[in-house]
Amino acid sequence: MNSLHVVTCVIPMYRGGEVTASVVAALARCHLPPATELQILIVDDGSDDGSADRVLALGLSQVRILTQSVNSGRSAARNRGAREAMTDWLLFLDSDCEPVDAGFVLAHLRAVGSGSRLSMGAVIGANDGFWHDYQASAASRRERAAQSGGTALYGSSQNFMVSRDAFIAQGGFDEAYRGYGFEDRDLFLRLAAAGVESVATPDAAVIHRDQLALRTVCRKMAEAGGSSAVRFAAEHPEAYVKLGYARLDGRRSRALRFVEPLSTLSVRILVPLFESRLEAWWLPFSIKRRLVRGLTAASFVHGSIHNGGSSFLAVRKRPS
Repeated sequence: MNSLHVVTCVIPMYRGGEVTASVVAALARCHLPPATELQILIVDDGSDDGSADRVLALGLSQVRILTQSVNSGRSAARNRGAREAMTDWLLFLDSDCEPVDAGFVLAHLRAVGSGSRLSMGAVIGANDGFWHDYQASAASRRERAAQSGGTALYGSSQNFMVSRDAFIAQGGFDEAYRGYGFEDRDLFLRLAAAGVESVATPDAAVIHRDQLALRTVCRKMAEAGGSSAVRFAAEHPEAYVKLGYARLDGRRSRALRFVEPLSTLSVRILVPLFESRLEAWWLPFSIKRRLVRGLTAASFVHGSIHNGGSSFLAVRKRPS
């Protein structure tokens, strides 16, 4: 008789309980190989809106919730879930990333069963609009990079499976990455340096249920250009250059510091102008994609000079 294999899915959650409940319900419908058990571990990272109750209302026996009294960030939440999971494999999902079909877990398990200890799943958009196409284009680019040996550089913590032993041996996510970005690539590069083989698994796909907006994406890129980029560049200088971020880092370039005020002004003018026009049928996708990539690049430049720029593109209240 085969021994029981246990997979624990760790999901960090901060508010958004209804979306998380949909993700959990989709996971519970996934098929499993014989003698395999799926546990779902939600780390409620300081939510104050009853999100945990919405998940518990599903009444699923394989679901457990760990509650953190204060918000400590996704890396710390994921690490706590990994420590609590006495399991063979860890499956990490973001709380707004829903498996596309019942074969999702099987696809990951097939990938790691072939000899790899790290399986990178795909992330696709939630609709057929611009952001769906944009994320699909990014996923295709990451898959091509993975096929040429760049899996560790282009994976995402939104959807991956890893051997728990390998994850724990590397200390999990580096919790010093408090801002947006780079904590996943840092982990994957450390795993690769330790000899952990990774593979891209496009069949293990999730739908990203977040409602993306150009303003939000640019603000996140500005945040990524701050302390997270500094740490990543110090820890992985060659990868920082290969990924292209070094070219956008104003700390390294006098020319970028000179043009940054103009590029930031352009972002502040163009983002509200084009926000709604990204769904316009008459504007070709190739142009919209270039526009978004240019605006997000300029946002990163801003963040690299102003250490993230917490007020960058913040919604300002009109005076009463």
